[in-house]
Amino acid sequence: MKTTLKTTILATLFATSMGVYAAAPTAALNHDPATYRNVTAKAAADYKLATNACKDMSGNGKTVCMEEAKATRARTEADAVAQYNNTTAGRTKARNAVADADFAVAKAKCADATGAEKDSCLANATAVHTAAIADVKADRAVAG
Repeated sequence: MKTTLKTTILATLFATSMGVYAAAPTAALNHDPATYRNVTAKAAADYKLATNACKDMSGNGKTVCMEEAKATRARTEADAVAQYNNTTAGRTKARNAVADADFAVAKAKCADATGAEKDSCLANATAVHTAAIADVKADRAVAG
């Protein structure tokens, strides 16, 4: 009788702990596909509006405008990933996309400069991008 009670208690504890383990990874996630679709659809619509505003521009101003629209879309999509599927891989991919988009904006803004000013601008943009990517990797190493 003691053995049966002990076995039952151990089995119950094991089952309970496995249930908690199985639920833990998804507990922080918001698996609401409708919300995710709405946020990404809003990002696409905002991107389309922003790119339409760039149509009348020309030269580097248009390039900067388009890159800023892409960066805004990347940030919105990163927020959607954070709300919908807050995994290390999802956060890393989204944050890398934001860093790359911000880098593209910075490079586009540097294109109008010349000589040492342009070199300095590009060096600063590269340093900021490198730091952003390092932050992403550090978060992945800490969280993963």
